[in-house]
Amino acid sequence: MPSLCSESILSEDYADFILPYGGIRQPILEQYPQNCVLFPSPEFFLLYEPIEERRLSPKQAYSYFSIPKLYAPIDSTSMERSGIPAVQSNPLLNLDGRGVLIGFMDSGIDWQSPAFLGEDGQTRILRIWDQSLTAKEGDDFSSPASYPYGLEFTKEQIDAALDGSLPPLPTTDESGHGSFAAGIAAGGRFPNSSFTGAAPNAFLAMVKLKPAKSYLRTFFGVPESAIAYQENDLLTAAIYLTELARRENLPLILCVTTGTTSGSHDGTSPLGHILSQIAVQIGCAVVIAAGNEGGEEHHYFGQLDQANPEESVSLRVGEGENGFTLELWANLPERYSIRFTSPSGEVLPEISVSYGEEERLGFRLDPTLIYVSYHEAEVGSGDQLILMRFLNPTPGIWRIQVRNTFFLGGNYHIWLPIKGFVKEDTVFLRPNPDVTLTEPANASSPITVSTYNHYNNSIYIHSGRGYTRDGRIKPDLSAPGVDVFGPNTGQTLRFTRKTGSCIAAAHTAGAAACLMQWGLYHRNSPSMNSTIIKSMLIRGAERSPAYSYPNREFGYGTLNLYQSLTL
Repeated sequence: MPSLCSESILSEDYADFILPYGGIRQPILEQYPQNCVLFPSPEFFLLYEPIEERRLSPKQAYSYFSIPKLYAPIDSTSMERSGIPAVQSNPLLNLDGRGVLIGFMDSGIDWQSPAFLGEDGQTRILRIWDQSLTAKEGDDFSSPASYPYGLEFTKEQIDAALDGSLPPLPTTDESGHGSFAAGIAAGGRFPNSSFTGAAPNAFLAMVKLKPAKSYLRTFFGVPESAIAYQENDLLTAAIYLTELARRENLPLILCVTTGTTSGSHDGTSPLGHILSQIAVQIGCAVVIAAGNEGGEEHHYFGQLDQANPEESVSLRVGEGENGFTLELWANLPERYSIRFTSPSGEVLPEISVSYGEEERLGFRLDPTLIYVSYHEAEVGSGDQLILMRFLNPTPGIWRIQVRNTFFLGGNYHIWLPIKGFVKEDTVFLRPNPDVTLTEPANASSPITVSTYNHYNNSIYIHSGRGYTRDGRIKPDLSAPGVDVFGPNTGQTLRFTRKTGSCIAAAHTAGAAACLMQWGLYHRNSPSMNSTIIKSMLIRGAERSPAYSYPNREFGYGTLNLYQSLTL
């Protein structure tokens, strides 16, 4: 089974599924005796089957819930504004994340960077699991014990590579996204630089996510050039980091810096479910970036009433767009139907699709194909989903006529894919910037962080905004993430500036590590978890008299770690 799994997980000839089960493995193994099956949690198992054309249909793919969604990375004075240097330098607090593990699931980490060395000159990186690598003959490296793919590198191996006892490790961080986030959260102190990370003595662990398979890119219309990761790989990464912290007997801060607009936007996705479970464990906290979709014009909010039960939604498709998905979500028990008008003016009749079926729509005057499937009760949320997959869409203005056929409140949402998965000029003509938190930031228990500009105290224009689709208050708070100063990749210490939601999450993850240290090691709160840390951060957050709180942009205010410990 390990060799079969290693091949199936990495091969483009196998399809991946996330399936729920009741915690009893034997019936599952008997049902799929020839397939790779992994059991990362008591709630879900991962199935890898030989790919077939029919598996690109939601009808044949068990359910839409089971298809791994594709996630993208979501891209000093910032520390001072967050009240972090004050808790590092205060002799009564002296908090620097010591004894806490901060885990990342991202593009990798530059293990050679001086930013991740400890006071003893050795690395503070306890593990790197590079999901994208395969073992070569004669290698000293292997896959993690529980996950038969990728290669795992230990602290001892990293130290040996740093001092020349081993050749350089084959894992890299090509984009620098993961390294920068790790540097903001836990970069070391440098006497000749003004920079220090939020938790400069914390341990680190990184899962470098493997690229998404081509068949999923085809299904969702994501270009091969876009950086995309699979939900099932994020799920195994989160559980791997939790298991690592448990083996090392360390508290864990899990920092999530990727997101997607696919899914229910209410926290019921498989990844959101797992992260919520991790977040409430004692000694664990989960921090999630709110995303950068607020100003991207990728969300439409519709409000119908019984007197006017339908409306036309205008969508502009940019030049060179090869394909994309639209997802319409509506609350149970409401029901909606749709029809399309192409840029040439051709009108298709209202779509009538049976539950679980997918209908293929063509046009006489346009080369566009649209695949439509209705899901009356999506598995995770129980709400209606209409999935629309466009292939070779004609550029111009498309109109989607949305009609309510079972009225209760008349509200519905439509989301385009996340930035980078569609052309910049593929947008709604009447977008709504609210309810633009990327998944899994809608999960209930983790700490969700939006992005603000600490130079002028304004919300970042693209920061994801609340609330969740089911009306819960998210984000929880906001942290600096605009033009933030931090370490760049390379053996020589260099610095750069970056902007994005991941940076705000990294600030908060470092602050959470300091609170975890204060609670567990200083014996102030032996039951520290996301719930307690979130409450402390909310209580200490700065609030401007110009706003009422909570709100959709800042949540309960802006991060101030010092106030969280002194109020």
